Amino acid sequence: MTAPTKVQFPSFQLTIAGELHAPAPGAPDRKGSAVVISHPMTGVKEQTSTVYARALSQAGFYALTFDAGYQGESSGEPRGLEDPHQRVEDIKSAVSYLSTLSAQVDPARIGVLGICASGGYTSYAMQSDVRIKALATISAACVGRMTRTGGVQEQKREDAAAISGALEYAAQWRTGAANGARADAPQMFDAMNVPADADEFLKDAAEYYGTERGRHPRSTQKVPLASYDLMVAYDSFNFQHLIAPRPLLMIAGSRAQTLHYSRTAVQAAKEPKELFVVEGKNHFDLYDDVTETGPKLVEFFGRYLGQRYDSARGNSPSQPRGCAGAHGQYISPLQRLQVNILPRTLEMSSTNNRRIRRPLKAPERPLAIRNEYITDRKTLLIVKPRSGQGLGAGAYKIQDESGINQFIVTGPRDDGASSHSRRNTTYREFHDVTGLPLFTLPCKVGFQNGWEVKLPGTRSTTVVKGGPRWAVGAAAFRDWTVTFQNAAGAGGKMQAETSVTLHVESHGNILTCYDIVDGDRKVAEVRESIAHNRKLALMPESRYKSSYHPVLDIVVVPGVDLSLVWFTCRDIDCGFAIGLGFRVETRPAQGCDEFCLMGILDIRTMVVLWPEADT
Repeated sequence: MTAPTKVQFPSFQLTIAGELHAPAPGAPDRKGSAVVISHPMTGVKEQTSTVYARALSQAGFYALTFDAGYQGESSGEPRGLEDPHQRVEDIKSAVSYLSTLSAQVDPARIGVLGICASGGYTSYAMQSDVRIKALATISAACVGRMTRTGGVQEQKREDAAAISGALEYAAQWRTGAANGARADAPQMFDAMNVPADADEFLKDAAEYYGTERGRHPRSTQKVPLASYDLMVAYDSFNFQHLIAPRPLLMIAGSRAQTLHYSRTAVQAAKEPKELFVVEGKNHFDLYDDVTETGPKLVEFFGRYLGQRYDSARGNSPSQPRGCAGAHGQYISPLQRLQVNILPRTLEMSSTNNRRIRRPLKAPERPLAIRNEYITDRKTLLIVKPRSGQGLGAGAYKIQDESGINQFIVTGPRDDGASSHSRRNTTYREFHDVTGLPLFTLPCKVGFQNGWEVKLPGTRSTTVVKGGPRWAVGAAAFRDWTVTFQNAAGAGGKMQAETSVTLHVESHGNILTCYDIVDGDRKVAEVRESIAHNRKLALMPESRYKSSYHPVLDIVVVPGVDLSLVWFTCRDIDCGFAIGLGFRVETRPAQGCDEFCLMGILDIRTMVVLWPEADT
């Protein structure tokens, strides 16, 4: 293994000491992709940061570890000071340093990894530094919330005593320092001498910092009291929504007392985002156990930093503009396609009228477009019977895995039709979370190409039925449907509070992704808009009479002189090949079976931008 290179770089008035890990010999070519790794509170770069730097460099990435200002080998007094805003500046300064290594690092391929408190600091940095292209965290925490609540456990309210105590200690320390007192920084905990009745988190910390796993002479767990008034008003995750459209991955152990930080931070962020929970691991287990986290990080950073258009694999410029493939088959590989960008862009308004905007500057030569497939497994819906308060008996709320309401289904209502009519006499209404009706739903049979939800009952009672128009809007395959039953108890007795969970694997948190490239330089990416298309797909077919066309977003890479573009396929040539496949898994639970629908949504779409005829 190649030894890292010692480096230094400025951060405000401080000098930061770091180590640059180069890609291992024989590792995949990541085209200059690099990851900044920021260590936990009271930690140093030689501990868990180095563990992850080695894992990433073995996979072909440059990895930069460093000691935060006032800590380790970096400069700054008082020693050990934990200044959240300085920590954030150190991360941004590390990105700046990597950007100067043009012979090794591509400035457009820099990501960040934050561990423990740095999971919060890197989130804060990502919110305001668009040079960071991807963010991953390990066992993330927020030192501000820890200070305000008096610990790492999840608390709904701030602890007034903890806040006043922290501020009083900081005030005394500052006054004493101004009068010449030289008070040593107190030790947060003695890793070599933890009481038997100590909190489980403290014991886990001692198991890492007090043993060969993580012991280091420069990691003393001492924090000057002046740190606490710097931390008390700080919050890492208040502006998580600003991270999008850049990707976020937060990793935490299922037994970690800090898991709630990652869960709520992911909830607050926008797509693309993912919470990856490692079963059976506590907060500190993930500091040096990379069995699951290592491959996950390599896949994540490889997807968002390490994959760019390879002109050597490109097709001939004479390749057709669009061709439709058969169901379940690939379209002709979309590796290189010449695209003439006209000096105008299209934007769809809410009334579907075209509005014209002009980019600042059109490209000087044709660009290419390539497809990228991204796989991601997530819980899509949780159907909770009888939870739609105020909507009548038998109402439902359909939530995502975070417990946030996505849809509300009313109880059965009478449509006024005669009992001899061929129509159903009762129906449900699907509402969005604001109460706006999306469509009606017969209680006995599902509407064509959509979802069906029925009251829980016997095992033969349908709880959820899926149709092929889910968030795709492709031509319906009318013989395709998915049904599974409520997990009723023995004898078919109703279990009203049993939740039914639908898991879906799709290509990322977006359905389809393309890069628009100029040679090897990515200038924009094209994405199918899930939020818009899902809503259209949930409408009754009569609302759009098979004329539905997906909405695509073009997101321009920062610094590239092109406009953000929205358009629909009806104005351009396109082809589709859709493959849908599902499997049902039964998992034993206490006293009943849990039915989980695992879906693989396989979408391959060819799109050509701005045909020459569209002038």
